[in-house]
Amino acid sequence: MWHNDKCLIIHPRVFKISLTLIKIENDEISVCKNYPIEITEETANVNDIKNIISSKHGFPNMTLLDCSFEIIRDNANTRGELYWNRRFKYFFVNQAEWKEFVERVNNVKLKKVNHPVDLNYVPRAKTTYFPVTLPRTFRRSFTLLKIKNDQIWIYKHLPFNLTEYTANLDYIRKQMINEHGIEDPIVLDRKYKEIRDHVTTRGENFWNTNNIFYFIDRKDWEKFDVEPQCKYHQIKFKKINHSTYFDNSRPNYFKSKESQF
Repeated sequence: MWHNDKCLIIHPRVFKISLTLIKIENDEISVCKNYPIEITEETANVNDIKNIISSKHGFPNMTLLDCSFEIIRDNANTRGELYWNRRFKYFFVNQAEWKEFVERVNNVKLKKVNHPVDLNYVPRAKTTYFPVTLPRTFRRSFTLLKIKNDQIWIYKHLPFNLTEYTANLDYIRKQMINEHGIEDPIVLDRKYKEIRDHVTTRGENFWNTNNIFYFIDRKDWEKFDVEPQCKYHQIKFKKINHSTYFDNSRPNYFKSKESQF
């Protein structure tokens, strides 16, 4: 290929594989050593790999084996990078030694493979490394209540992302103040009783459940609570009205009940 009166030379892509030498000792397979070699798309075949092992490492008459100790034979399926560059284990062994071993053993796949123990092994020094992981996050939905005409209205559901450390009443109230503009929010349980900060109301075990949690502005709730017909013990028997929430930024909606509040 010519470009700007200069010859452009394209070199083939080189990739590295590792072949493991095995030997037969006492009718058992013993792993000896790994030998890395560099090959290309053209040399990624059984014959060229054997020649590289013979010329570079001095092992003639070797047989190539796959990870199941099956002989790798030269054919269309075992040629090219697609077959050899797969991070599989490849072994090689003396051809005559392997042939004699296979004739004596019924099932090579079930044979135990012995790995050598290095006598100069030095134990790895202890480190002070501690893995740093982010706390587990879970999603908790709170239902905003509003009071209109002496009745409780379920306005909309607002989700919050919490962790074991942020799952407490102080953090949840701050999120309601900052993100949704509630001046003094209080959190209620499914029986409309106010939840107060306590050891038992902190952490994921309390908040990450199927229980329903409401929140409302404290002024609205206290005003609603002192009405004669809405005494505290009667609140749970009050009719709960559901108000469909519509976004004001979408004027094409059929009807918006948000203006009621």
